[in-house]
Amino acid sequence: MVVNESTKDLPATPKQTWLLFTLTKKDYRDANLTREEAGEMIANLLKARGNKYKEFERILSEAIAAGDRALAECKPTPMIVQQHSNMLDDNSPVEKEWFVEGGVCGFAWVVVTPGTSSFARWLRKQGYTGKDYYSGGVTIHANGGGQSLERKVAWASAFAGVLQDNGIDASVRSRMD
Repeated sequence: MVVNESTKDLPATPKQTWLLFTLTKKDYRDANLTREEAGEMIANLLKARGNKYKEFERILSEAIAAGDRALAECKPTPMIVQQHSNMLDDNSPVEKEWFVEGGVCGFAWVVVTPGTSSFARWLRKQGYTGKDYYSGGVTIHANGGGQSLERKVAWASAFAGVLQDNGIDASVRSRMD
């Protein structure tokens, strides 16, 4: 922030103290800051905020890459679906049979808690999440892997692992379809 030589020793303006409050949640009205000191603090806080968001971008990119690798490496257990002539009797003759390479169908997602953390709020602003009504966190759904539950869980587990390695509270949830 550029401060005029003739005003640099004047007290911080109300706008400066308000901006400092919004950035730090600390009241600076009685701190006897000069305009120059307040300006330097604001500049440093804004720079730090930008660095934090760059760190969030790095973590998210790393998590997505780990999830995609896990998805590509996942070899789900296939299943065979059979239709019997009498659907209430498994011993009746089999009329049709299907091989399902991806195994059971389902969904998986990652929950980041709390939903009020700076990372969760950033994810929400970027459009990556939905609200998890049960935990108070935010959700990131595993979209790859077709309908395969195992593939989706592999992606979500790797994704959550990267978040956890970076100190973010994340867990995996899944549901068979």
